[in-house]
Amino acid sequence: MDSKKNIEDYLKDPYINGIIYTVSSRFANAIDSHDISSIAMWTLNTCIDRYDPTKGAKFTSYFYQQLTYAYKNELKKKKPEFSCSTLENTHSAIKRKCLQEEQNKRSENEKHIFHILESIPEKMKKIIEQKFFYRMSFKEIAEENGYSRETARRRFQKAIKLCRKLVKT
Repeated sequence: MDSKKNIEDYLKDPYINGIIYTVSSRFANAIDSHDISSIAMWTLNTCIDRYDPTKGAKFTSYFYQQLTYAYKNELKKKKPEFSCSTLENTHSAIKRKCLQEEQNKRSENEKHIFHILESIPEKMKKIIEQKFFYRMSFKEIAEENGYSRETARRRFQKAIKLCRKLVKT
């Protein structure tokens, strides 16, 4: 990632939001929701300042690891008696809660997303569906559609650019 990005730029990145959501949801019942948010923002800011791309790790990997450590350290401070078995026992409840929240968000955003997808050409719609809905790699998309991986990547970026333009209007 570009080292000139500020925290707002990182917060617009869906991978960063995904990491925050995934890691935070594992600790949601053990740490206060305000602390969860504060720790996530503090950790992201710290990671932006300390990230060194020359060490070979992706920023997202570094951030994931640091956020996990930050939450575990918070647990040690607040509840020294907290154990992994407690976390495992609450995992299913957290998972149900997260799935419900995700379902609610999905239903609210689905209408908007599908409206945008209906507004773009069929070829662009197909490549976005392959990437996001079927989680295909650019290589897999290219093989299925009969063009190179680089062409798949360029067409995907063009489709995303159009979708972003439609979102702003």
